[in-house]
Amino acid sequence: MSYESGTAWFAAIGGLGALAAVVSLTVVQTRAWQARSFQRFANWVDLRVSDPVITAAVTRRLRRTDTSVAVGALVGIAVAALAFFARPPVPLSTFIFVVALPIILIGITFFPVTLALRDQLYTPEEHAPRVARVQQLSMRDYLSPMRLWSAPLFTLLAAVLTILGGVLAVTGMINSSRFFHGLAPIALLVAIVTLGAGAWAARMVVGKNQSATDSLELAWSDAMRAETLRILWQFVTIIAWLAVVLAALGILAALEQPIGADGTGAVLNAATVWGNIIIGRFYSRGGAYNYFRYRLWPDLGDVGEIIDESDSASTDDSVEPEQRRP
Repeated sequence: MSYESGTAWFAAIGGLGALAAVVSLTVVQTRAWQARSFQRFANWVDLRVSDPVITAAVTRRLRRTDTSVAVGALVGIAVAALAFFARPPVPLSTFIFVVALPIILIGITFFPVTLALRDQLYTPEEHAPRVARVQQLSMRDYLSPMRLWSAPLFTLLAAVLTILGGVLAVTGMINSSRFFHGLAPIALLVAIVTLGAGAWAARMVVGKNQSATDSLELAWSDAMRAETLRILWQFVTIIAWLAVVLAALGILAALEQPIGADGTGAVLNAATVWGNIIIGRFYSRGGAYNYFRYRLWPDLGDVGEIIDESDSASTDDSVEPEQRRP
């Protein structure tokens, strides 16, 4: 593909992406969308509530989150466009999946996480009672084990493949120049840095103070926290998977009879596209949204009352005694 043809294709793809982001930015501001977004989210996290305070707070946060995702996508597309014209002559598919995609994902992830760290879900009254937790929480309380370990395992697999490629290159079994000057070592470094930065950001999200006046407000605060961690860890997992793909391609491209640029591009396209689809589905179904519900709030009723089948009154184990909603 010529440079002019690649530029036209990238302009078309970037234009469609920017248009989609602008449309999303417009749609999420409508009341109808916000109402449907709240109902969908309530179904996903398995929490039901008709309380106007919680409904308004969560709807506002969801709108701000959707807005930040759209803005992040626009910023990422703009930065990717600048990088495109400053790039060395590399194939368009390589630039899209190795450079543009991570840049856009950074924008889509950075803005919602920053919002969650800066925004307060509720506006507490000055002398209102506060719910206090008695246990120390971590990412394990919001992400299921398979999702929690997906990014570290992909990063480990990328490291194993990169080390294997290095050993093969040093022993002369593959072309050392092609391997060490390829993208595999850089991709592994980026994946490791992303994993560390993601874990640090996740600890900040989990450690942020939650202001709530009763168990139901705290449960919804946990739901929004779980959503932030879901967005963050999906990004980290995608970057780790990309490192796996590039490590494998680095070995294939350094063979005595390499697969060639066309073969590399085809493998990169297929592995990245299908990998992103599978990871996206993995992080958008079932426990991706409501794992926290059954780990932290197994006895929370649909309207915030604690289910207690014993004869004596009791309080939820995860909070101090608080005011109950009717």
